Amino acid sequence: MDERALVVFNQDRNGDILTINGVKLDFVTGTGIDLLIKRVREAAILVPDLSTGKSRQEIASMSGKVSSSKVVLEKLGKGLVDGEKGLIAARLKRIDGINASRNKIKTELDALRDEVRAPLAKWEKDQAAEKARIALEIKIEDDHARALIDNEVFDQRLELTQREAAIKKQEEELAIHKKAQVIAQEMVIEAARKAPEPKTESAAMHGDFNPNPGGVSYPAQPRVLSGDADPILREILDDLRAVGLMRIQAAEVVDAIEKGAIRHLTIDRGDEW
Repeated sequence: MDERALVVFNQDRNGDILTINGVKLDFVTGTGIDLLIKRVREAAILVPDLSTGKSRQEIASMSGKVSSSKVVLEKLGKGLVDGEKGLIAARLKRIDGINASRNKIKTELDALRDEVRAPLAKWEKDQAAEKARIALEIKIEDDHARALIDNEVFDQRLELTQREAAIKKQEEELAIHKKAQVIAQEMVIEAARKAPEPKTESAAMHGDFNPNPGGVSYPAQPRVLSGDADPILREILDDLRAVGLMRIQAAEVVDAIEKGAIRHLTIDRGDEW
């Protein structure tokens, strides 16, 4: 200890706690620092007198003692820091050793774990590959089956559409045919209604025969379908049957024309009908 310092160390020391100038000082927590500085200040108090050289020398000496006290206390704190650093260095060295051991254990046992598990890992990999292959085959089969179903549905819809179109066409043709039959039947009914009453011998004999029943006026010379009778009759019958009349109905229409029930028309067929 510097004899020029204003601090005095006691011999007792309890760990990091030192007794200086009767003050228990803890550098770690700072306990006692303020009190120690107060004690040093009290020891350094002088009544300044600059009139004599001795007084000025005492002031300079006291200033040096305060500075020496600072150096002493600072070295004491530095010694504590150096001790802590030594402890830290030792602990860091211990930590490095521990970490090296940990890393070696980890590396070696990870490798051993992988080595032990290698057969199982290979088996699992093969199983995964097999499952993937089976899943792909199932997907391909499902896609193919779905495509077949889609094609079948498309064909069924197309067939249904064609069938509906055919039915609609048949219905339209049937409607036309029925309409033609109705028209033909109306023609037959109209012809029968307008046909003259049958000539009877008694009526002719008694002069009661009316050549124009109902007061219908006919032209003096009706239009005659002359020429070959059979082809004409066949054409007339074919045309009437084409519009939906049965053969007997067509014959009745022709007969009605011959009887004069259809105005402006007559058929000259001789005795062949």
